[in-house]
Amino acid sequence: MRPFPISMAFAIALIACGDGDLSRRVPREAPPAAAVLAPAPAADPLLDQLEELATELDRAFEGEPERLLTAEAITDRLMQARRPVDWLPAGYDVEARLRQIQAMADRVVAMLRRGAELDAVQSDVETIRRSVADLRAQLAAGGGGPAPPSLDSLLAQDPLRDAQARSLRAVTGAGAGTDDSLPTPRIQPAGAPVGRPVRVIPDTGTAGR
Repeated sequence: MRPFPISMAFAIALIACGDGDLSRRVPREAPPAAAVLAPAPAADPLLDQLEELATELDRAFEGEPERLLTAEAITDRLMQARRPVDWLPAGYDVEARLRQIQAMADRVVAMLRRGAELDAVQSDVETIRRSVADLRAQLAAGGGGPAPPSLDSLLAQDPLRDAQARSLRAVTGAGAGTDDSLPTPRIQPAGAPVGRPVRVIPDTGTAGR
């Protein structure tokens, strides 16, 4: 439940704002989100925070634009929530999904604070709702697990790159005397040409006649 003083602040700001449809706008004087509007511990389970976020988005979609401020505040703490997995069964990073939701919520609230009405961001709010619902469903279904190794860690273990490095050290002499340097090739000169020479046919042309 939101604190009583915050609710009163919204009511006062709405009364003070005299232009347009007040019920479809977020007052520019509205207090910042962050911990004031969403004081729940950041260490709560991710599924619980997503459920809370979905509730705020539903209420905003039904005509309470100020609920989007609370929703944005919730998205700011999703990164610190306790996750059941880091990698979804569908093959996507949970952190990446959370960052997408956070970016969309930031964009919507920025538009509302500039004076946009709820109708102008209705499609964006619906997109966030669908994204949150999809993420909740995938997490609740189970599966997934730890995220795969990063590209940097894979490159650090690239055996081909290691072999190329040894080859380069062998050519430049930097690896002389070490176990991973390549052996120096030895070519034994032959005592006679290999095979039989090609017989040259005399020129029988008519040049000079």
